[in-house]
Amino acid sequence: MYNHEIIIKKIILYVEENLHEPLPLENIAAQSNFSKYHFHRIFQSTIGMTVTEYIRLREILQ
Repeated sequence: MYNHEIIIKKIILYVEENLHEPLPLENIAAQSNFSKYHFHRIFQSTIGMTVTEYIRLREILQ
């Protein structure tokens, strides 16, 4: 699980740095080197929301 947390932190940093650009799930998942499906599951289980929900929340709070 620890490795997943490191990857998720990397993805969160990527999202934060690119909030001003379109962020398709395929591009975000590619940063993790996981399939889109597997990345989605890992992100949701680690963060407690989908990556799309996370991006929307960050856009609102920015």
